[in-house]
Amino acid sequence: VEGGVAQFFCQVDGNPRPKVNEQTGNRPASPRSVQVAWLKNNQPLMAGPRFNTYFDQPSRTAVLRISDVSKDDQGYYTCIVDNPLNSD
Repeated sequence: VEGGVAQFFCQVDGNPRPKVNEQTGNRPASPRSVQVAWLKNNQPLMAGPRFNTYFDQPSRTAVLRISDVSKDDQGYYTCIVDNPLNSD
């Protein structure tokens, strides 16, 4: 619904259980931690005041929240989880 809020969820798990750092700009995460990034139509999601990303540690869920949704927000959203060994 235009003007509303859209939320996307991505559960992160692994064996051994990963430490998760959300990717923020160019700030590198620890070499042993996992990074979470969001894509829109296979392109990095551009930061903006309507886009909020966070990681809920207890549920190990990455969340993308888009406020004031408009038709321009239509697209294919992807959560990328990357660790030092591989990515999904």
